[in-house]
Amino acid sequence: MRAYDEETELTRYVYEQFRHLRNEQEVSLAEVFAVQCKNPHIQSKTFERLGISPDDPIVRSTVRDGIDRFREKVRKRILKEHASELLLNRCSACSKIVATPKARQCLWCGFDWHE
Repeated sequence: MRAYDEETELTRYVYEQFRHLRNEQEVSLAEVFAVQCKNPHIQSKTFERLGISPDDPIVRSTVRDGIDRFREKVRKRILKEHASELLLNRCSACSKIVATPKARQCLWCGFDWHE
């Protein structure tokens, strides 16, 4: 099991659980990264299909910085703009972020709060 890192887990949780709060550009760039992971040779076709330019400075710097930095930026924006709407589900025993907003068992300490 990997070590718990608050920033990493917060980024994972917000990025995965609050996809509906991503803006249009973030949705497109997330798809570019997904395609890039599967087959980097078809990335140009993905840009074309999504109607974004790989020469756009924001797109170019985002792809260059990589997926981890992109996810961090998405997390920071979502937390800044939607803080009051987010439920960060934490374990009542160890206070670590759990897997999903509906999770009832901590993968970190094993505490279970199913009723």
